[in-house]
Amino acid sequence: MSEVLVTAKRSFYFGAEVKTRRSPAFTVSEHEYKQLSNKGLVVLSSDAKVKPQKSEEPEPSSASQADQASQSQTATKSSSGKTATGKAQTAKAK
Repeated sequence: MSEVLVTAKRSFYFGAEVKTRRSPAFTVSEHEYKQLSNKGLVVLSSDAKVKPQKSEEPEPSSASQADQASQSQTATKSSSGKTATGKAQTAKAK
């Protein structure tokens, strides 16, 4: 996806900032530009240049497909108030 340089036509919030007609030009993605432009909020800046970004190909997963992670075990309190780890515990009776 590429980015374009735009200028605000009207005041609006963009992220945590308020963009106004007096605000300097700022970059947005092409998708954001289309949305903002359809609402009449921005126009392409007079010195608009398209900046190519990294390709959006998904990165290969580092996790092995064959080896699944084992389930984690959490400590839980039993009704007697003792902490159990989830494993079967054997009680020695004498």
